[in-house]
Amino acid sequence: MLQLPPNPTSGVIMRIAIIGAGISGLIAEGAFSKIPGSTITIFDPKHDSDPLSEHKAVMRLRDTRIIDYVNCKIDKVKVYKAVYHNGRLYDKPNLLLNNMYSLKVYESLSERSLSTLGIVDRYIISDITRQGMGTRMASAVCDIYDKQLHFDKASSQQYDICISTIPMFSILNLVGKSSDDYGVKFSWTPICITKMNLSIKSDVHQTVYFTDQREEVPYRITVEGSKIIAEATSEFDVDSVYDCLRSAFGIGYSEIYEESVTTSIQNMGKLEPISDDIRRKIMMDLTDEFNVYSFGRFATWRPLRIDQTLDDIEKIKMLVRIKHGRYYE
Repeated sequence: MLQLPPNPTSGVIMRIAIIGAGISGLIAEGAFSKIPGSTITIFDPKHDSDPLSEHKAVMRLRDTRIIDYVNCKIDKVKVYKAVYHNGRLYDKPNLLLNNMYSLKVYESLSERSLSTLGIVDRYIISDITRQGMGTRMASAVCDIYDKQLHFDKASSQQYDICISTIPMFSILNLVGKSSDDYGVKFSWTPICITKMNLSIKSDVHQTVYFTDQREEVPYRITVEGSKIIAEATSEFDVDSVYDCLRSAFGIGYSEIYEESVTTSIQNMGKLEPISDDIRRKIMMDLTDEFNVYSFGRFATWRPLRIDQTLDDIEKIKMLVRIKHGRYYE
């Protein structure tokens, strides 16, 4: 059993378990490590030291609040956003472009990020380190019952609160429930990501969205300085990326380092939505029965940006403060 130090001010220990060591787990750690006397253990079977290892697609933030939770370098950039539709570039939003893009990526109609085009301010993070210097990392797979984490080797870890950042169906399995209990099916679409480097000097930040409904055409290509990132909802021939770069960006094959081209799959890319009532019911049950709070896009099963999750972590802190007020005395 892990030995935890006492709270130096109140004599009360707040034992916090975080499941998942990605960017959401990192934010949760930063948020709760500031509670005097709190002890945090992060459980992740991969035990990867890079919290962004699973995030291969483009990630830009709309504000700088993340630095309140995560030690990182943050750079402000001007991003030029446009849509390529029927051989033309558009930098002003309209319904047609929004709907065509939504149908291509999600096969449904919803408001997408194409509502803001032209030049926008964004922030890029790098050089990430953990704020919770006393955090214990544990590479483990566990089950949850009796408000304890139970491991394969007949050991257990008690917690006062548990924050889950893993997919909603995964945490249901850990607590002995299933999606069938709620009559819901969890589905998602992988993202195919191709990255390459420019052989010419570049300090621009540009994103072009493509409405072409053909699967072999990427839905988004981004230039971040000397790096190019192309994303699609299915595997595609890299030649289609070259065609898009040439037609939408004016970048030719000769401006690319051919040996730098890599392709990877981000398995859980686009989440298929479920009933909001069921989604909320699952999260409430997890909290009421197991003191498990769901945090992040996978755990809450919503297509959230990283900066949107910061609102959620403050809500969780408020709920914990109400339910476990003795830790804040």
